[in-house]
Amino acid sequence: MREELVHSAVKFLQNPEIASAPLAKRIEFLESKELTQPEIQEALKRCGAPVSGTDTTQSSSGATGGTNGSAAAPATHRQASPATTYNAPSYVTNPYPNHPPPVPARDWRDTFITATTTVGLAYGLYLLARKYVIPAIMPPTPSALDADKKALEEEFAKVQLSLVRIEKDTSEMKSADEAQSEEIARVLADVEASIEKLTAEAQKREEEMRLIKAEVGSVRETLPISIEKLKYNQDTSLQELMSEVKSLKQLLGSRARIEKSTTTSVSSIPRTQSPDSSATPVDSTTSTLETGSSSSPSSSSPPVNSASPVGLPRAGIPAWQLAATAKKN
Repeated sequence: MREELVHSAVKFLQNPEIASAPLAKRIEFLESKELTQPEIQEALKRCGAPVSGTDTTQSSSGATGGTNGSAAAPATHRQASPATTYNAPSYVTNPYPNHPPPVPARDWRDTFITATTTVGLAYGLYLLARKYVIPAIMPPTPSALDADKKALEEEFAKVQLSLVRIEKDTSEMKSADEAQSEEIARVLADVEASIEKLTAEAQKREEEMRLIKAEVGSVRETLPISIEKLKYNQDTSLQELMSEVKSLKQLLGSRARIEKSTTTSVSSIPRTQSPDSSATPVDSTTSTLETGSSSSPSSSSPPVNSASPVGLPRAGIPAWQLAATAKKN
């Protein structure tokens, strides 16, 4: 049992306008909504309407007779129409049987239209077949083959000329590219040589600057030492010069004393005890030489007096001065 349809039927039957309608009409309406007899009885029970098997049977038989017979249904409709006071749709059966409409008669115009349409379709199919189907099926004629051959030969000649032109252009472009590549390689070689030369010069300059910097640093480091050494050497030379001057003074003083003592000793010797006459010139020569040597103090080593008395020290440059001079040289 379809509960939704039963519930809808109950709502329909509970409508005040529908409740005043005859039961047969209500049952007929519910049957038109495709409700079964149990569903209609259940809906009538729920809404409190009296249910009788004869009413439902009569309504169903009346509906069936309305569809089968043409006279009974209009009479029933006429009898029920005065009591109809609701807005429910009324179902009236057609009293006349339904027959198909008659076929219209054909005249010459229909035949002409049909013939024209057929001829047009046939001509269109002929054109399509002639233009597309027959050339695809039938082999080409010798003249068409010759024309196609000539066209192909012309196309091949054009393609050959194009290939020759392309090959020529390609060779020219290749030679130009090779020349350009050689020029670029030469320029790159020159650039690399220049870069190498500049790099070598920069390295040489850096090396020279490093050497100059090292020399300047060494000079800066050794300059104070050299100044101190020079100062020390100057002080030493001055001291040596002063000592030499002192020694020369002592030498001159001792030589003067020696000459004085020699003169006094010679004058005190008697003539009988004097040496040979040849010794006197020697002594005078020796004294002259000694005088000359004392007058020139710039000589490196003064002459030795051969006539110096025995027991006196021999005049000369001190040993320490000779050692200092040799070390300095």
